Amino acid sequence: MKLETFKSFLLVVLIGLSLLLTFGIWNYKTEYEQYDQQQLSREVDVGGSEVTKNQIIEPKSIIFHAGEQHLGYENPRENGNFFQEMQSWTFTDLTLTDGESPEGYDVELTLPDALPIRIINDPLFSFTNQVEITDNWSFDKIYLTLNPDNSTITIQFLSVDERNQATAQLTNSIVYDQITELLASRQGLTEYVEFEGGAQPIYVRSNTDNVTRRTIAVSHISPDEFVRELFPDEQVVNPQNTPNLNLGKYYNDGTREISISPNERLMNFYNPNASDIGITSIGALTLLQNSIDEVNSHKGWTGQLLSEINSASNEITFRLHYAGLPVYSPNDYSIMKLQFQGQDLIRYNRGLLRLDNEIQNDKSTSLPSGEEVIYHLKNETNDINIENVEDIQLGYDLYYQDDRTVILEPEWFMEINGAWQQIQFEDVPNAQQEEA
Repeated sequence: MKLETFKSFLLVVLIGLSLLLTFGIWNYKTEYEQYDQQQLSREVDVGGSEVTKNQIIEPKSIIFHAGEQHLGYENPRENGNFFQEMQSWTFTDLTLTDGESPEGYDVELTLPDALPIRIINDPLFSFTNQVEITDNWSFDKIYLTLNPDNSTITIQFLSVDERNQATAQLTNSIVYDQITELLASRQGLTEYVEFEGGAQPIYVRSNTDNVTRRTIAVSHISPDEFVRELFPDEQVVNPQNTPNLNLGKYYNDGTREISISPNERLMNFYNPNASDIGITSIGALTLLQNSIDEVNSHKGWTGQLLSEINSASNEITFRLHYAGLPVYSPNDYSIMKLQFQGQDLIRYNRGLLRLDNEIQNDKSTSLPSGEEVIYHLKNETNDINIENVEDIQLGYDLYYQDDRTVILEPEWFMEINGAWQQIQFEDVPNAQQEEA
């Protein structure tokens, strides 16, 4: 009888333990789901998009050389389309050799900044032969040479110092015929003139008749979205207006800080703790990927393309583009800049505007031709050393018409010592620049 009582008691205990374990499992699952829900609630979407390397790297110019004549696409959007098409080609016989000065090439692509040669395998182009690239040299030019004997195309990636190169072959008669026909018909192409005397050969668009002035509706990203994204615990963030109303809003959690301009068009994030240690280069490819991952995490791409990489300081800059042209603003509304220390984000500065619908576009009648730009720089400017001019480009000057509308005014810009500035054709300031 005692044995039966003991068995009954033991059975009750086991059932009780089973119930406790079941409850514990249920409780653990509930806590996990709550944690997962909290993580989901922190996901930030600022209304932009996610991108890959291929989507944010485009040449700043593509020049077709036909004898003594230099040509480029009349529609600037075609530069990006051509480069995207190139990335669908499959090249053969990838070879790394000593550099050779390019001669007899038919197409010249200039990138916005020098890129590590390893990027051609990661993931810009496709090659049939797998070559492990361990070299550290960089390139900012790509040359295509048509070979009429066998209807092939040679691609050449030449290092900045011309000491190294990578070459490959494209055996695709359809692509060969398309480029040959384009050069023969010149349909969709316009003439470029060479600017001599600068830091390097520069090709400037001659005809500007079809470049238009655009009026575009804009919206703005709420600063609160970046508070949620950039602070680990937004509950401890202290929002405050700065004592000087001209300095806008300020947020901090005791370590990190965000400042917002008074008109809420600019954001500056700074993490001083991560920058206390000396900057150690993480390499251009890691810097590029870290930046893409960071901005992708809140779908923050709103039309920017790669502009500049400084791997020594781990800084990278992206510039807003519209209709195939770069957008400039004296207040940096069109710039997105990030800096890293290892995997930690130190700085993140960007404009908060999003370009929405185009309301109107008008033909620009006051834009000087390429020949007039060259003459002006060589004969009518006293404060510019021609030898320091690194590039000349058409672009858009962005300024606000009102809080919901911006104007993109086509203007000429030049790069001097790594900095872009608008070419001024008059001594008086442009009134459009003087926005509130």
